[in-house]
Amino acid sequence: MPASDRVSARLFSYGTLQLESVQRATFGRVLQGRKDELAGCERVMITVADEDVIAATGRAEHANLAFNGRSESRVTGTLLDVTDDEIAKADLYEGLAKYERRQVTLASGENAWVYVYGPTFALFTCTGGVVKLPDEKLVFVDRRDGGHLIVNPPRAVWERSELTVEELSRWSALVAATGRAMLDVLPQLEGGCVNYFEAGNWALHDEAVPRGRKSARDHRNVHLHLFGRSPAAVDPSWKWGEAPRFPEFRERHAWAESRELLTQSECGQIVARIADLLRDRYGVLP
Repeated sequence: MPASDRVSARLFSYGTLQLESVQRATFGRVLQGRKDELAGCERVMITVADEDVIAATGRAEHANLAFNGRSESRVTGTLLDVTDDEIAKADLYEGLAKYERRQVTLASGENAWVYVYGPTFALFTCTGGVVKLPDEKLVFVDRRDGGHLIVNPPRAVWERSELTVEELSRWSALVAATGRAMLDVLPQLEGGCVNYFEAGNWALHDEAVPRGRKSARDHRNVHLHLFGRSPAAVDPSWKWGEAPRFPEFRERHAWAESRELLTQSECGQIVARIADLLRDRYGVLP
């Protein structure tokens, strides 16, 4: 049996890949599977504004995962046995709607791949904005060196002065709660700190889509990167006591390719702590 035909991975589906008709159309066969659950998250419906996605899928409403850190909150789905070739086919199928593949640990203890909508993959959402993981190809700080999260404001703006006083206040509370949560729950940040970095610069690069010179007002979206700074960091770009070093636009993917995202467990603990801090310290209802 060719290696590409051997079952080599597990895929957790909470949506259409559970349907036999979709499996036959996508893989040419019905997959073997069993029920399982993903803890610490909930199944939500999102409205996609991307016209290419709507054209490719025929609809704007799509199912997605929202992590909330609550152990009692679970998403039920099917754990599917797949081959390397079928993972590639699943990538194409889910990629039409701009879903990205992430690794998770299920309630059964099995490790599996799951697809989430990349542009809005949120760990935590509230009136202050959205806490999310960075793109897995643009992780600036490896989880072992302190970790990397992004906090978006309540609405897309090119400059923070565009936000109202109430929006600024709530966003600031969410940013502070997220940084404090990282410090409280991540052992690698013992004795360390968090750097807060406002970004949105690479979207303005001449080689960024759409190519050519761009104005900040039309193309920049303000967001804050939270970089965990560990005293034990081994990455020379994040040496303790030194200012961080960032790559140029063209080097960004090669520079970030070896860095790991925070784990599902770490994210769940951070989210639970964020909710506690917003409620108990800042008086903000999550």
